[in-house]
Amino acid sequence: MDNVENEVLARGNPNQVESEWSKPPMGWIKINCDGAYYEKSNSAASAAVAHNHEGIPLTGAAARLTVSSALAAEACAVRRAATITLNEGYREVIIESDLNALVHSLNQGSTATTREIEAIQQDIWHYVKDITKVIFKHTRRSGNSAAHTLAMHSRQGTLPFDWLHSPPR
Repeated sequence: MDNVENEVLARGNPNQVESEWSKPPMGWIKINCDGAYYEKSNSAASAAVAHNHEGIPLTGAAARLTVSSALAAEACAVRRAATITLNEGYREVIIESDLNALVHSLNQGSTATTREIEAIQQDIWHYVKDITKVIFKHTRRSGNSAAHTLAMHSRQGTLPFDWLHSPPR
């Protein structure tokens, strides 16, 4: 967790909330992620979209989930972002989520209240432990619209296979 904590201190307040999407700094990758959970049908999905410093979408992933809460869906989305970071070999990454409690927990190194979330957090920390610089940052839903749209379409089963060629904004 040292790389997370040191970078957070060096770059300022990770709890500063973005109200609209912005490009990451030069050389950085920003991965927006979102979980969608609908209690009535007990359906859920997670999505993550990576952009470079020019705002160009690089890669992403979305999938349906079997989870018990909106928090678990969001935690799975952050885990998906961490997996993308690891698989793509990104070294300087901002992972944005619109669930402040989860972002705060990840930045503080504290574990969540349920075993389900705790296990997901452990996965996240494992995936990013060797990343040079990683920041978990809170954003408003309006700053996370592409990931939110992907998660919703994935949950509903309406996400086109070629979505990365014309990603949502």
